[in-house]
Amino acid sequence: MSARAPRPVPARPRPSILVIEDEDAVREVILEFLARSGFDGRGLSTGGDALKLLAEDAAAPDLVLLDWSLPGVSGADLYSAIRDRWPFTEVVVLSGRPRAELRLRGPAPALILQKPIGMRPLIQAIRSVLDGEPTETGAARESA
Repeated sequence: MSARAPRPVPARPRPSILVIEDEDAVREVILEFLARSGFDGRGLSTGGDALKLLAEDAAAPDLVLLDWSLPGVSGADLYSAIRDRWPFTEVVVLSGRPRAELRLRGPAPALILQKPIGMRPLIQAIRSVLDGEPTETGAARESA
């Protein structure tokens, strides 16, 4: 009678992050840091591309990292479309504007982070949101 090898434990899937950022260099650096940190990142450069993806029957990512100031589509409109299509997907907003100027509609995003932000604080914020850790003000916080 031979001893059976232990059954392998399935690997935890890598959390999927959709990065919507129009600045190519910024988007590429974020995607690189996401990959190094164990995330499966996908990048889009325009709000129009994001709206097309939302119109497809695409699987919802675990988190969307949304640049609030994209050409052609307002951050508020894109945020609303994301919330409508993927209501259980967490959204982290990146903005160079103060929160009061964002004109949010509907439920608040998981976080609002002030640009510029370093990659370590960004990765920590993403991990906190995905781990369900409470934020400073409940639904959203602004990071300096």
